[in-house]
Amino acid sequence: MPSNPPSSRNTLQGESFEENGTEYILSLPPYYAEIFQELESEVFAKMVEVPPRSFMQTNKVYQLAKPATQEAKRIERFIKIHKRVVIIKINRNITEHFSNELDSCTAIEYIFDFEKNDKTHYGKMFNKAKYNRHEPSIRGLISALSIIAKQLPYGQHLTGIFISYVPPYSGKPYYLPKILAHGVAAEINSAGGKLKCHVLDTWLNVEKPEFKSLPIAEKYAKWEELLAGQVGRQTDQKHWMPVIVIEDNYQSGTTLWSYAKYLKSLGCPEVHGLCCVKLMRDTDNQ
Repeated sequence: MPSNPPSSRNTLQGESFEENGTEYILSLPPYYAEIFQELESEVFAKMVEVPPRSFMQTNKVYQLAKPATQEAKRIERFIKIHKRVVIIKINRNITEHFSNELDSCTAIEYIFDFEKNDKTHYGKMFNKAKYNRHEPSIRGLISALSIIAKQLPYGQHLTGIFISYVPPYSGKPYYLPKILAHGVAAEINSAGGKLKCHVLDTWLNVEKPEFKSLPIAEKYAKWEELLAGQVGRQTDQKHWMPVIVIEDNYQSGTTLWSYAKYLKSLGCPEVHGLCCVKLMRDTDNQ
């Protein structure tokens, strides 16, 4: 599993991939080089690490001999995905309450693009899915989440995982994370690979109070109270597998980390967060 991300929010930057005569040259920041080695182990095994071109360069540099058309396509795909995907680490606003409850956390994309002064592609898709119940947007999110779910750092040789979501009130008529969780599990299972997904359905036995106006400390306390005695589960798990928790958006992370803490208390060995979008702030309402 790759080391901790260097900052609270990370996207791939400062990379390069180019042809140079009879070889390809790939340059990646150290953290992303670790991810590449884990996710693309077959390609990585064919590469040779070489010294950087400048003593000031901190990137890891690799050579790949030609012909390597398929390998080059996989490298290009890795770069394309990780220039968009946001890898999230715990931020200083919630470290008072959490430490290692989430083993990793990833969002498909930021919700807003400041250069374009507009919502991102998946930011728009998220809004349509959450607030308009737009079926094509829901399907688009399921597809993107499924791709990332198969690349999360719980080990590429794993054969089974749980897919879950932060529990809603049992009487809530429409809950996007639940719909996405079931959709992701179905899409991965229908692909016919060795990885099999099992949905872990959970719910709250009481209606959840409105948390949006609460500062982080109060929000954390409310979630602690709810998760301590008001959660129903489909079954009592005796043999835990890693859990991927689907969430619609990530701001401070208080909600997702609270649920991860609850799952760890039950004996879950690993919890990985997978979100549609990362909001632009790391604080809630304080």
